[in-house]
Amino acid sequence: MDSPDSTLQTAFQMCQQGQFEQARPLLLQVLEHDPKELNALQLLGTVAYQGRDLEGAAAWYRRALAVEDEPTLHYNLALVLEDQHRLNEAEAEYRAALKRHPSFAPAWNNLGSVLRRKGLLQQAEQCYRRVLGFKPGVAGHHANLARVLQDQGRRDEALASYRRVLEIDPNDATARYMVAAFTGSENPAAPPSSYISSLYDHYAERYDQHLTQVLGYRVPEALRDLLAMFHEGSLETLDLGCGTGLSGLVLRDLSRRLVGVDLSQKMLDKAEGRGIYDALVKSDIVEAMRSAPAAYDLLFAADVLMYLGDLEPVFAAAQAALRPGGLFAFSVEHQEGERYKIQPTGRYVHEVRYVRQAAEQAGLSELAASSVVLRHENGVPVQGDVFVFQREGESSDEG
Repeated sequence: MDSPDSTLQTAFQMCQQGQFEQARPLLLQVLEHDPKELNALQLLGTVAYQGRDLEGAAAWYRRALAVEDEPTLHYNLALVLEDQHRLNEAEAEYRAALKRHPSFAPAWNNLGSVLRRKGLLQQAEQCYRRVLGFKPGVAGHHANLARVLQDQGRRDEALASYRRVLEIDPNDATARYMVAAFTGSENPAAPPSSYISSLYDHYAERYDQHLTQVLGYRVPEALRDLLAMFHEGSLETLDLGCGTGLSGLVLRDLSRRLVGVDLSQKMLDKAEGRGIYDALVKSDIVEAMRSAPAAYDLLFAADVLMYLGDLEPVFAAAQAALRPGGLFAFSVEHQEGERYKIQPTGRYVHEVRYVRQAAEQAGLSELAASSVVLRHENGVPVQGDVFVFQREGESSDEG
């Protein structure tokens, strides 16, 4: 029979090779010999975490911490708690790790991310600056600082940080996109998907409160009012860029089946908690529509298309995903002049004539449009347009 040490070594090698489930019984066997074997406890936490058993992972890491108060264990526990959206507890564990290891750069970085998700932007900035004191040549750390400066409206400083990212990594797509947004040097057709997922992963915790109470956001309701003139049936509905599910609240009673799609997993986690969706999918919206030909009666995109410049791929995918007679309800931010233009916010504004031409070229017919105030930013109304278009062909209305 192998010794506990050799069994532990075998389990460790399995984990290195990604064979986590195979390692579990060996690790439990080690604990039968010594219930306080620290490496086995820590590896069992890793095995549980890799299997997305977050409660199990937290329990193993806490059990390991009872054996030894070690910074890496606090850090690992914090990762689990962060994934569970238990941000206050995650913050406490990152701080515990840093108390024991003040130069632990990954803990400073992740603490900054937790604080940013909580809206504590100045504290997050301080963390990111601490990280850069330890790791000044890492592009990602400069990118994190740029984002939190951008969140604070300090665009000149954010621009300088994004430019520093490009000095270190000229291929960083998000940094190049934001330099274009801040300077107007380019007008890209769309942002990188990594920009959208990161933006909303950090926004998820305060998204609902910020939009509805601070920005006065009522785009889903405006679209629903416009849509009600044409359809009250029991619909197969795809909520594009569903976020935390604010649109789902106004779509549920219209829909016999309601599917949400979003690039941000943390937004999808919040949406799942509402219990109103029949399915939630992590995907780019264009890919989600392309993968479901003639599957939907209604496509709904509230405050989504302003994160795309060129709308032609969206409308082509919408035409393919809709059944004959199906509807596409969406909003855009308004401008006069160019077809679309990236803004310093990282969002796009669209000219109404371009929206209509692009939709009609894709085989969609306009049913209704209205000018609305999308939200208020710093007390200033943001003007937009809401539309309902229909796929040509006989309606599939069952309502």
